[in-house]
Amino acid sequence: MKTKLLTLLAAGCLCFFSACSEDDSESLGDKCKSNNGVTKGCIVGTWSLKAIYTKGDSLNVALTDYQDSPGTLEIKGDGTYTYTTSNSPKSEMATSGCGGAVGYGQWEIIDATIKFKTPNGTVCFMGGTVSPTVDEYQMNFNRVLFQAGDNTDGNTKDNATEIFDRK
Repeated sequence: MKTKLLTLLAAGCLCFFSACSEDDSESLGDKCKSNNGVTKGCIVGTWSLKAIYTKGDSLNVALTDYQDSPGTLEIKGDGTYTYTTSNSPKSEMATSGCGGAVGYGQWEIIDATIKFKTPNGTVCFMGGTVSPTVDEYQMNFNRVLFQAGDNTDGNTKDNATEIFDRK
């Protein structure tokens, strides 16, 4: 009788705890389907910036190449982010003292945009708002934000974008 009672109690506890667990069955692709992918479930993660690309054409020609030392964006679920600039010798920012610099702050989703707030803007980081297109593999900022110092020509900046690959 004691064994049956303990077995019943253990089964009841198991059912209780399994019924209260979160359902993580939604795939990353599903999390990225709404709002151009600008959802917390889709953007949280670590992203790699390997180049700045032309925007507007389907081929996205690389204007810069950071393959040897990509920039890294980590967007955390607690509403904070860190960005480490490219330390590539091909980066104007790296040669001006911002290579490998780490910026941080808070982010928030507003409609279909992400606002990156930097508490104390520096020469290397000012923060800003992007209207990205995101899927489970890439995040296209549709503008240059974090490596803006690498495009000093205003015309180039207007026609360029940062495209991040999910790590």
